[in-house]
Amino acid sequence: MVERRIRLKLLLAVGAAATAVALVFVAADPQATSYELSVYDAYPLPFWLLALIAVFFGQLVIFEGGYPERWHRYWKWGLALVLAVNAVLLFIPALRYELFARGDMLTYIGMIRRIGDLGAVPRTNYYPNVHLLALTVSYATGIAPSTVINVLPPVASLFYIVSLYPLLNVTFGGSRKVLFVLPFSSLLLFSGEHVFFHPSVFAFMTLPFAFYLLFRSYGGRATTRFRAALLVVVVSITFYHPVVTVFFVGMLGLLWLSVIGSKRLAGTTTVTRRSPLVVAVLAFVLFFAWYYSFESIIGSTLIIVYTLMGVSEGSSQLGNIASVFSRTTPAISDIALVGIYTYGLVGAIIGMAFVFVGYYALLVARGERAFDPIEAFLASTLCVFTVGAALAFAVDVTIGFYRVVRYARLAGVVLVGAGFYTLFRRLDADAAARYLRPVAYASLFALAFLSVFYLYSSPLSNGSNLQITEAEVEGMEWTFQHRNQSLAIDQLGISQYRMSTYENLEETENIRFELPPPPDHFDYANASAEELPSSAVADRRYLVTTELGRVSNPRLYPNYREFWRHSPEDFDRLERKPSVGHVYDDGTLDLYVVSGVGRANRTAANGTSTNGSAALTSGNQSVSLPGEIKQNVALPGEGDEADALSSETERRAHAVTTQRRVRSTRYGS
Repeated sequence: MVERRIRLKLLLAVGAAATAVALVFVAADPQATSYELSVYDAYPLPFWLLALIAVFFGQLVIFEGGYPERWHRYWKWGLALVLAVNAVLLFIPALRYELFARGDMLTYIGMIRRIGDLGAVPRTNYYPNVHLLALTVSYATGIAPSTVINVLPPVASLFYIVSLYPLLNVTFGGSRKVLFVLPFSSLLLFSGEHVFFHPSVFAFMTLPFAFYLLFRSYGGRATTRFRAALLVVVVSITFYHPVVTVFFVGMLGLLWLSVIGSKRLAGTTTVTRRSPLVVAVLAFVLFFAWYYSFESIIGSTLIIVYTLMGVSEGSSQLGNIASVFSRTTPAISDIALVGIYTYGLVGAIIGMAFVFVGYYALLVARGERAFDPIEAFLASTLCVFTVGAALAFAVDVTIGFYRVVRYARLAGVVLVGAGFYTLFRRLDADAAARYLRPVAYASLFALAFLSVFYLYSSPLSNGSNLQITEAEVEGMEWTFQHRNQSLAIDQLGISQYRMSTYENLEETENIRFELPPPPDHFDYANASAEELPSSAVADRRYLVTTELGRVSNPRLYPNYREFWRHSPEDFDRLERKPSVGHVYDDGTLDLYVVSGVGRANRTAANGTSTNGSAALTSGNQSVSLPGEIKQNVALPGEGDEADALSSETERRAHAVTTQRRVRSTRYGS
């Protein structure tokens, strides 16, 4: 026992030292001076290895604290160590970047500002909770909303981990099984969702606390304060996000079925049969009363129904992957590497969880273990949401794969920890120490590694940073203020629609949400006007490019140069083309005016040809290169909440004060 205490103290000391040194790295280089393609580029490899070591050592201390017949109080310090490292990793965007937001997050900043300008929530905002929360924190602290949105997600993620402990204590009766689950569940298991400001993420992170209140309210120790708190949390979840509310109701239904099964098979249970149904009915009534008063929610529901019935068909995640594979024929090593860094964490958790579910089922079938309603609830949640995630992966049902599979991860990681506890209890001490303990340590390290290096997008996962530089913001402000509104804008590395919602601009037809990338190799002579709004001039366009647009192909796809839509040489040729005017350049964002767009198409339409260029088109359809690599940044689950903006707010005035190298102040001349 003395040797064990010394070993635990040594693990804690080394882990704390590693965390302290990692903080020195952060303090020594606090803010990015330019665009970084990946957060992992921000600090050297030793920083990330120190974080991994600290997390793993914290896991070991927790795990050793719950080892059968060796209960030890040091596990609390191990959990504190893991939480500290998690906090360091999660707060990097808030500390390092002026603006860490793309996609929905930019739109939400605009919505938060709009509520502040109006002094009220616009009627079109159908999940105001998260925006009011951010605005309240901004008012209370004086921190701008653009920074608040990077502070609140880490707080929600840490709250999720902390609230799991009382939930596990209630469900497992305070047994040592809790300390077998905590080393797994205390990791950052939801990748970029931990730093993504989104109402669905906030609602999901509240679920462990909601289930804790449910079990405390109806587990034989019912008190008014727990029921009142549960009512507040359920109402909050409902107004956070509709999809989470539906899935929460589904989980309550699975819990109710598990309780029914326990009553019939075992005769006892820790939860009354009516308790999950009461909460589910409450959430369901609130869900329909609120969300189905909005036309956009009704429309989204119909799209899902039509897709499942086969009436409507979109591009699924599986279809996109198959299309890329068929056209580019990537190397097996590249497929394996991207697969690990994209789906490795999900696959590891769900794979191990299903192994333990099979083991539990075998024990129950043999009569060696009683039917447990909690384990049945977790197993059914794992199965249902894994099937649902597979459906979302194979069919475009709007909701998205990652939004469904997170519930399978929540249940799966608890099953993994509980499964190891069961195995340790059933094996004798020598066999457990010789065979099972190394497997448990290897599993802990593998999940710790994936949680650290899966948290942010990187070239290994074919993803890019959510950072937007101050120069990009000012460049888009200047573009919106001075542009000729009859010209459409092509973009590479930034979203004009998201930036317009960030700036709270009035919607105009030529600010486009979904649009194809610029023509291959910027061959505007053969570009088609088919995708342009009817109000746009057909033969001239703006082209906005950023550092992300210039470096993403060489960094993300270095071995597939033949499939690059735009190469460094193409960017160089833009500067020399007579038909291209470079009108804005601040070192990060460039704005061009391109003339003579679609010249070859117009010539072909007149029945003539120009040096054979008309042969590249068919009617008005331009030919795309096989294996195109799109450069528009997409986030997991992004897109179906993009249109909740009000048109009642006037455009916010901006004064652009920093110096820029501007080559022209008149667009389209």
